[in-house]
Amino acid sequence: MARNSIHIDKVIEGLLARSGKPTREDWRALIEEHPEHLDEIVDAAILSGANLQAYDATDEAFFDKDVFDQTISKVLTLVHRMPSPVLGEVKSKIEKIQGPTVKKVATEIGIGPYPSLLSGILVGRTLPPKRVYEMLEQYLDAPVSALSEVFRRNFVQLSAPAFKATEAQPTVRTEPCSWQEAVARLNLSRSETERLMKLAE
Repeated sequence: MARNSIHIDKVIEGLLARSGKPTREDWRALIEEHPEHLDEIVDAAILSGANLQAYDATDEAFFDKDVFDQTISKVLTLVHRMPSPVLGEVKSKIEKIQGPTVKKVATEIGIGPYPSLLSGILVGRTLPPKRVYEMLEQYLDAPVSALSEVFRRNFVQLSAPAFKATEAQPTVRTEPCSWQEAVARLNLSRSETERLMKLAE
């Protein structure tokens, strides 16, 4: 099987099963072993509660300093903005979905046994289509507007580089990836890919 076709969800599940609550070093080692799945691993690590702030801010080759400074400015703006009770409640519900629960929820709402897809949405890295928003709205009993805002804030906080690995150096993202891109990265069967793509129609 080609390296880029490894089902990263199984790899992440294996780490969670072995370690229970993996350390930052565990996640970093997994990234170095599977650098082509950097985004999915970072998403899973964040949802597990890992502290990923391990970059060297003096290494100019590691990230775009101008974009990073803009990101920090956005984060500080959000930190000083008083969250509404509704957003706080929705954020709390989202934060409870982590570890093995991610796969369970992804299956129950209709995405399927693909936790990396749901992880990407919850941390703001992937833009969910309307139908997926509706699935989450029903499951979490939360308005789409609040979900969208929490995901947006999560992405702003996520967009600073989190890992420094020898083979996989992250870049600062300026916008989330599309649902279609996230689905394509899973390298699923044609029927499953088509089913997931139809959620965006």
